[in-house]
Amino acid sequence: IQNGEADAIVAWHPNRLSRNEIDSAEITYMLRGPLKDLKFCSYNFDPSPEGVMMLQMTMNQSQYESTKQGKDVKRGLATKASTGEKPGRVPPGYKKIAKVDAFGQVIISPKDKKIVTETGKDDERFDDVSQMFKMLLSGSYTPSQVWKFACEEMKFTMPKTPKTGGKLIGKSELYRIFKNPFYAGYFEHNGTLHKITSKSYEQIIDWE
Repeated sequence: IQNGEADAIVAWHPNRLSRNEIDSAEITYMLRGPLKDLKFCSYNFDPSPEGVMMLQMTMNQSQYESTKQGKDVKRGLATKASTGEKPGRVPPGYKKIAKVDAFGQVIISPKDKKIVTETGKDDERFDDVSQMFKMLLSGSYTPSQVWKFACEEMKFTMPKTPKTGGKLIGKSELYRIFKNPFYAGYFEHNGTLHKITSKSYEQIIDWE
């Protein structure tokens, strides 16, 4: 638009164009010059002074909702951490499993409708990670030697995620395992150390 190659925008809703006050101001300011019109699939925009004012209010509202949602998510994660359950992913050797009730039914959170999970062993990797720690703590192997053994003998691969994983463990990933308090029964969240309370969790080493 600023290069004169286009003079209008088509979007689903104004909140697709604005996530903060700067975005909102830039869009409405351009309506005075190079930007001639806006078309939305789920919002009616009139390029009049009143329409621009309503657009500004709508984009400001979306900015508020985005910020509020971010705060709510952070508060939810902090609450989860305070109960001894690690938010997000767990390190290699463990996996998150769905909690079930006495009748074997998967427990769904009434608040966010998500499956309630707890930490369990990853049978494919737990014993290998435990062996890596034993090799390191024996004093007979350097981290580089443990890494070589993990790649050549164990064929240890990192857990598959939508974007990463599935490949042989890297040296930096092994160092992260050895420095992760999760294997000793703790996890860090926002700079605070929390003790894991999940009964299905099995430590590999003790804290000392």
